[in-house]
Amino acid sequence: MARKPVQKISDVSVEYHVRQQPAYTAAEEESGFRLVNVGPQGRVVLPAVYRVALGLGEGDQLVARVDAGRLVLETRENILRRLQVHVRGSVRPGVSLADELVAERRTEARREAEESEAELRSQGRDPEEVFARMESDSRRKLEARFGGLSAGRTLHGRRD
Repeated sequence: MARKPVQKISDVSVEYHVRQQPAYTAAEEESGFRLVNVGPQGRVVLPAVYRVALGLGEGDQLVARVDAGRLVLETRENILRRLQVHVRGSVRPGVSLADELVAERRTEARREAEESEAELRSQGRDPEEVFARMESDSRRKLEARFGGLSAGRTLHGRRD
């Protein structure tokens, strides 16, 4: 390696070396591909051009995955952006996924309640009586443990 002259920067001497041969071949430069080696313990050094392009610094984390025989390294932010674009493209404009989820859960809860009532009736039991007893038992346990429910609310948030 050829040595460049020492430069003075605020009374600090800095000496650096210049490579005699290019860091990458012309084909690598043109294609954007870089050859990297797997070192001890499977370590791979990412070329500086990639670190700079991705804004990566020491200690940053990447998510690794194998996809169709390729090793893919991505930042979490990139994965999040990709997923947001994918989901955004799957949702009709004006549709709230949160509202749809709440509606689905309410429908499912009604279906489960109807199934429970039908099961109790098939056993010859009155669902209203069973549910009232369950609420009474739960209220008694809560009162014993926490000193009662606040301001006359039931377990389900309704007023007595």
